[in-house]
Amino acid sequence: MAETSRITSEAEAPTPRRLHVLVVEDNRVNLQLATRIIEKAGHAVAAAGNGREALVAVQGQTFDMVLMDVQMPEMDGLTATVAIRRREIETGSRRLPIVALTAHAMVGDREQCLAAGMDDYLTKPVKSHDLVAVLNRVAATIGVEPPSFDVGAALEYTDNDVDLLRELLAIFRQDAPGQLEAVRAAVARKDAAGLREAAHCVKGSLRVLGADRGASLAQQLEHLGAAGSIGEADRLAAALAAEMEQLLAGVDRWLTGGTHAAGAGVAG
Repeated sequence: MAETSRITSEAEAPTPRRLHVLVVEDNRVNLQLATRIIEKAGHAVAAAGNGREALVAVQGQTFDMVLMDVQMPEMDGLTATVAIRRREIETGSRRLPIVALTAHAMVGDREQCLAAGMDDYLTKPVKSHDLVAVLNRVAATIGVEPPSFDVGAALEYTDNDVDLLRELLAIFRQDAPGQLEAVRAAVARKDAAGLREAAHCVKGSLRVLGADRGASLAQQLEHLGAAGSIGEADRLAAALAAEMEQLLAGVDRWLTGGTHAAGAGVAG
């Protein structure tokens, strides 16, 4: 995993938008480093020492972004993120950008973070220019819904044939509810083989659309089914359902709003 983060490739242009950032980190040295970088960039910082403290903080205050360590005592960052996303679904609140801090750049780390509901990750020790790029990216998207699928990536698969893309999206719109129900049914039956097959089908559709978050969740479910161990399947299936709901709303908007959106992402 050579790349530090997908979102750190953004230009580090100064932004006037002042963010309120929650840094969740149990190591005091790493906490101080991240805090100073964020403050020097002109943003406000609050701190939490573990996932449990983070849950209390996000329920009591409004944040624009969370920088979440993955490995922490009492409650790790992945578990805390799942809890935050579940609360967002239950309350209908906005999606809070959560960026992981991980000490190990190992194969599968990115997928694990995305499956938990994180938006991206940075490796530790965090570098100033990487973190500032993340802050700028988040500041630029405040008030803008995150892309549910990447139209540019989808058009690459169709050789920039917009009409074909519209056909594929229409088919997906028809098939997606049934595909998702197959995943839910397999989880309810504790049918590992059925889960593997259903999740594989969903993953294939989502990859063609450039819906990376949803595809990653489906892939995690597929792996659980293949391994015959579906203990985490309930959580992942719920996250996939939320992601699919957002994606289908974005697809509907694109199908009814014309091709002007065919540049980067589609809000969902």
